[in-house]
Amino acid sequence: MDWYYYIRFPFNDREWFKKLGIGCIIFLVPIVNILALGYFVQCIKLGASGHRILPFWDDWEGLLRDGIMTIIILLAYMVIPLILTPLFLPIPFIGLFMQSVILLIVGLMIPLAIANYVISDEWQEAFNLGKILAQLSEVINDYVLAYLMIVLLTTISIALIFSMPLLVLIGAIINFYCGVVFANSVGQLLASAVCK
Repeated sequence: MDWYYYIRFPFNDREWFKKLGIGCIIFLVPIVNILALGYFVQCIKLGASGHRILPFWDDWEGLLRDGIMTIIILLAYMVIPLILTPLFLPIPFIGLFMQSVILLIVGLMIPLAIANYVISDEWQEAFNLGKILAQLSEVINDYVLAYLMIVLLTTISIALIFSMPLLVLIGAIINFYCGVVFANSVGQLLASAVCK
């Protein structure tokens, strides 16, 4: 996978400054930032159809619907790790290790679950665990690298926001840009896995 192309693809869009700018502002506003989640869903959809372009900010109702569905999928997947937390954490070292492994596996599955919802346009596909695990095994090499990079960059940007509030805009730019690139790459990876 050509990661250099992925990293710079948003800037090939003629309106990249406007689209990313709107996204960064929306990303900063609590509750309204659900629209940014919907935008990431649109990025997955474009990636799955082989397009490396930025979506337009025009279908506000669709962005809101997709953003809410993303939150529902995320919360549904996080229920089990949250239930298991009080059981594992009292056990020294092993409990923390087990909880970390569960969170890593669930974290890897969530973007694929959202992508399955997006591509099929059926919410049930987000919970087709057999299909998601099969897809994960197909794209594991490129996907894990992308996932770890997004986690690292998001962590750095959040740390910037909380440690230096004056850098909140830079943190939002990093977060939104990484979300766009990662979402498009997830769509591309799933499309390539389906074509194999």
